[in-house]
Amino acid sequence: MTDYAVLREVSLRLESLVTPRLRSIRLVLAPDVDRYPDGLPGSFRLGVADTSSPCDYAYWRIANILAEGTPVIPCVNPACGRYFAKVDPRQQYCTDACRNRARQSRNRARRKGEVETT
Repeated sequence: MTDYAVLREVSLRLESLVTPRLRSIRLVLAPDVDRYPDGLPGSFRLGVADTSSPCDYAYWRIANILAEGTPVIPCVNPACGRYFAKVDPRQQYCTDACRNRARQSRNRARRKGEVETT
């Protein structure tokens, strides 16, 4: 199976999972104050007016991230394995806490190696 075929299959399965959950969500048009704090005229985003469950909101966020074209990548911490939306080009870890845990693990491994060699 080619990469394209795998990607197409994953896309179709994601669509079939997310789309039915989006039908119960009521959307509103809101000023995009996250992107433009000064209130750039004509800048809007879709927001969730009301959801029947937090799960519905999570599905809406997933659909929004995928529609924006934001890359969803795995965290580089080997002990983590979570996927996250990469909003900053330099971002490699899913959270700051995860980055700190990975740094601590590297330091412990380095110190352990120093102790064994001395």
